[in-house]
Amino acid sequence: MNMLRPLFNSAVLTGAGLYLFAVAVTFLSIGFSSTATATQLSCPAESGISVDFENGAGWDMCWESRLRENIVLSDIHYRAVDSAPYKVISSLRLAQLHVTYDDNEVTYNDVTQFGLGGGHVSPLFEADCPDGELVDIDGIPRMCKRLSRGDEAYHVSGDSRLAEVLTLFTVSHVGAYAYLVTWKFYDDGSIAPSIGAAGALQRSSDDEHSPHGRALGGVKDKSWLSHTHNYYWRIDFDLGDDATDDVVSEVTYSSDARGRRVRQVEQLQNESAREINAEELRAWYINSDTSDVTRAPGYLIEPLSYGHKLVHKETEPFTEFDLFVTRQKDCERYINENAKFNPDCGDDILQFTNNESLINEDIVVWHRISFHHVPRNEDRHQMHSHWDGFLMRAANLSSVTPGHSGIVDNSHLEMNPLPDRQNSIFDDIEILTVAGEKDTEQLTFAVSGLPEGIGIDESGALTGRIESAGVYDVRVTVSDSVHSSTSGFTWRVEGNGSGVFGPAVCFICMLFVIIRRKA
Repeated sequence: MNMLRPLFNSAVLTGAGLYLFAVAVTFLSIGFSSTATATQLSCPAESGISVDFENGAGWDMCWESRLRENIVLSDIHYRAVDSAPYKVISSLRLAQLHVTYDDNEVTYNDVTQFGLGGGHVSPLFEADCPDGELVDIDGIPRMCKRLSRGDEAYHVSGDSRLAEVLTLFTVSHVGAYAYLVTWKFYDDGSIAPSIGAAGALQRSSDDEHSPHGRALGGVKDKSWLSHTHNYYWRIDFDLGDDATDDVVSEVTYSSDARGRRVRQVEQLQNESAREINAEELRAWYINSDTSDVTRAPGYLIEPLSYGHKLVHKETEPFTEFDLFVTRQKDCERYINENAKFNPDCGDDILQFTNNESLINEDIVVWHRISFHHVPRNEDRHQMHSHWDGFLMRAANLSSVTPGHSGIVDNSHLEMNPLPDRQNSIFDDIEILTVAGEKDTEQLTFAVSGLPEGIGIDESGALTGRIESAGVYDVRVTVSDSVHSSTSGFTWRVEGNGSGVFGPAVCFICMLFVIIRRKA
């Protein structure tokens, strides 16, 4: 199964007096190679990025630096092993850094108020980009491009491998803060945007006992104010050859009367604003197939890394929601304060999300990750770097198991029909429950209601010797990293054993009863 996790590491930056913490994950550089046929990009060569991983997969994309968002990535294609380039995203960028303080006195919108590009982008040095390549922005090295190996991408019993990942990052100075904006592209097609925040605490109160902050050691008569960072990303998905056939589906799990989780999938038909719901295990698929949205090539956004949520319904009602789906419009660039730069468009995301149909439209997904920063002693005067982001996990784009290649047809994850059966106690059992997956190492099996003595092995076979009589309601579930399938049957076990040791065991039982009676 895919155990891919985003790598939220930090880096040492020597430029502009900026100090971020050392790299948290040790990387083995694997260099920039060019063995596969890259995509014909729509940008000049100096604005293009094409990389190939050792496993044969690769990425192609364009980039530019803008005054507000800084790095905007576009025309993003993924190349699975031995497969043609597959377009996944038309445009990927930040849509706002929204920072609000607990005392409700100050709110910053760093992207639209100050901007992350231009003079806010810090110069980088070789030490800031270990085993990587520095890229010039306006003639100054300001972006790090690094191809490396780190973290565990694939793991089963007795077999594992590390992920290969393309990392792009820049550092923007805004006020007392420094933002390390990072994009990671994995060898299985997954994408992880993230932001590291460092620098110095910015606001304090003269009330040492303020309910909105904390007093820190060595600083008298003050408390430093807690605050929330809301990071918003804008993702214009264009999966495959047609920009207007993408769909977004919301996946939830609810419990039935027997306590089992039942998956429900609902395609979003109109522009929508949605909230994260942990109780329902809510997640979202983005793909270009309406026949079976959970099995077509695409991406899964599952909010596994999510912190404190800020909601200001009265003053900023858009903060109630975590994911938005809208039609693509060039003038809808920022999550709020949009009209300052695009007066012919709405001002915030809720004005963009006005219930227009999404059917056969080019769609855009907007996603928020929140972080509530409670100051601590080690935050003065250089605070620790804290990382927040999310993973867009590739679904059915490419196999993650070694030795497999190409676009994976994962559309046959079905349990074999399991008919009702009858056995006797002490019978030896071997029942195959084979699913139609191409690689059983990607599957996990779960079972309930078995007679004593029977278990399920890694291949999904029910094996063992029956040790108890009765009527059993057996249910077997097979799962991979995306789907699951369940089949059940009734199993009647008679009390008279037909196994080799059945009569002998019964004879011993009778002898034991006679001895007890004599005693």
